[in-house]
Amino acid sequence: MNSAQFDLHTPNKNPNHNSLCGRRIQVNGPRGSAEVRIVDRCPGCPYGGLDLSPAAFQTVAGNLDKSARGGHVECELDAKNQRVLLRGHAVTVMQGQLQISRDSLLKK
Repeated sequence: MNSAQFDLHTPNKNPNHNSLCGRRIQVNGPRGSAEVRIVDRCPGCPYGGLDLSPAAFQTVAGNLDKSARGGHVECELDAKNQRVLLRGHAVTVMQGQLQISRDSLLKK
């Protein structure tokens, strides 16, 4: 569950004691509905958002290969300040890793 709604039910900022954990909720989508269990906090999810398992997502939204996922990230090397600047957007929340080779940024 998204942080904004999840954290309201977290006593003393300890997520292990959140009263929502273990509760089951109904999720409805264009392809159907699924009963899911709240298990943790999703820091990257927008207000009202949930981080669904692939099986639950497929049940409510359809084929995972045809989901509305996408976006772009622009990388820029700020050599003066020795940092990499990332700009962009994603259609949906995604998790993963971003690895940038210093050499690949220097080639233009």
